[in-house]
Amino acid sequence: MKNKTAFATVVIACLSIVGFASARPEMKGDDSPERLFAKMDADNSRSISETELTTALQHRDERRLDRIAKLEERGSPKADEAQARYEVHKEDPMLGSPETAAAFIIANFDVDGDWELDREEMGQAFSSIRKWRDEASSRAS
Repeated sequence: MKNKTAFATVVIACLSIVGFASARPEMKGDDSPERLFAKMDADNSRSISETELTTALQHRDERRLDRIAKLEERGSPKADEAQARYEVHKEDPMLGSPETAAAFIIANFDVDGDWELDREEMGQAFSSIRKWRDEASSRAS
């Protein structure tokens, strides 16, 4: 069960990185894997470093807190639920902080051992995430 929780958190983190990509307006409009990769590759090195991944995950946390604040401002009952999910996520010793999550993701998807994700490795990560998400959706139905 702990492995499933850790993997689910990795999936959520990677999907959140895709959301971080939208913070670069010059690249809006094309959500192809190549374009998403380019959005995360801040230094144009053709790989996603642990620092870039950490930054993306930090932005993810900022966006989550902003969404929670907006729900609270509107008096939405979903605010408490969103805050509780965020708190549970933050308590995870392996994936709770952007730094530990980035290290965990790279450790699990970096095939060549350079501690960065190249296009192929990121493609594998997105592929695995899509497959897992599809399987989770079919189980929930």
